[in-house]
Amino acid sequence: MAAPAPAAASKPAAAGNGVYVRGLGDASVEAVKAIFAPAGNVADVRLRRNKFAIVFFEATASVKKAIDAFNGKDVKGHELSVVAAKSAPKARKNLASATTVFVSPLFRQNTTRAQIRGIFEGCGKITKLRTYRNNFAFVTFDSAANAAKAIKEKNGATFRAKKLLVKASIRK
Repeated sequence: MAAPAPAAASKPAAAGNGVYVRGLGDASVEAVKAIFAPAGNVADVRLRRNKFAIVFFEATASVKKAIDAFNGKDVKGHELSVVAAKSAPKARKNLASATTVFVSPLFRQNTTRAQIRGIFEGCGKITKLRTYRNNFAFVTFDSAANAAKAIKEKNGATFRAKKLLVKASIRK
């Protein structure tokens, strides 16, 4: 089988370029990409509650290959169900201009707002901080550059013996 033309690789994933996958168990994004790589170049993977994933390819031809190759196949003890996805990948370009970051876990009952601000010391001015009972917070910075710096420096950092998840958030 011939490799896709280089021009096709530069095209963004669009509607019709994805498959809906059930039965992956607790696979990571990297594991899902590795599983579906034989079908074609994977543009994006969206995991949902460790129950299913939506895998988007760079080319529509890869969707049929993925369905033919993986539907009903046993992968790591799980039988996969693979069907064409009806949705397109969500645009992520807005995340580049995000000034708010999601951060978890924070142990809200034992963590003060000052301690949360201390986590992000040196990342820029915090203009808003909202904590939630479910062990997370939204931290808004004065600029997208400062939010990006916080994500780069603090995602994966350790806080109270737990690894922090810090990612961009678009709040409406």
